[in-house]
Amino acid sequence: MRVFVLFICLFVSSFAVAQNVEVIGVLRNNSGTWEAIDNSGHSPVNIESVSATTSGITVNFTFTASKVRTFIVGVDETYAGMGYVCGASAGFDNAIIKCAVSGTYINHIIDSQVPYSNLWIYGVFDDGQ
Repeated sequence: MRVFVLFICLFVSSFAVAQNVEVIGVLRNNSGTWEAIDNSGHSPVNIESVSATTSGITVNFTFTASKVRTFIVGVDETYAGMGYVCGASAGFDNAIIKCAVSGTYINHIIDSQVPYSNLWIYGVFDDGQ
């Protein structure tokens, strides 16, 4: 019986258990350039870079995941008051965020230049190990 239990323990321990990895950040359009805010009050987690085109905002991660658990985009009170709704397509190494007002996608470089307005992002992934 002891040999059997030892075998089961060794067998189970040989499988790698995926660990959750988070992406956390506050994004801001600073005069046409989207960035993850990194200052005394905000600190991004696992965000390598942020870029944008007229059709969306791309957030690149510092890792490549094996599975997407969740990815959420929230707007701050200013964008919310303007009717902004945002969502994301999350992949294993980046997420593409798109925002709309009244059902029409915005120009992500020009239309989102609202001083001190933010998008909040949170994602959970398996680490790919």
